Amino acid sequence: MIIGLLQIVQTSQATTATFEIQRLEQEKLAVGAQVGQLEAEVASLSSLARIEGEAKRLGLVKPQSVQAVEVNVPVEEAGLDQLPTRYSAEEQQAEETKQDTALWRDLLGLLPFN
Repeated sequence: MIIGLLQIVQTSQATTATFEIQRLEQEKLAVGAQVGQLEAEVASLSSLARIEGEAKRLGLVKPQSVQAVEVNVPVEEAGLDQLPTRYSAEEQQAEETKQDTALWRDLLGLLPFN
């Protein structure tokens, strides 16, 4: 009797899980369709012809002339180095050499013929 009840409970749970999976798959398909529609809408809204048409509708016109302004600002040499010195390649190499040398000397000191 208990085995029969367990089988019924398992079958019920499996059926419920199957329905939930089907519902989620349908929801996934619906969301995928929405994404496709939104992508198509973005593509149509971002076309150059549409933007130009919308600009004309709003009364915008192309500029008569274009002016370019060049600004030269002196930069201080000290302001160029933004990284701390511990991150510079030269500092790292010097630190590695210093560590290697210290280790090498320590190993040489352990040799019996010194």
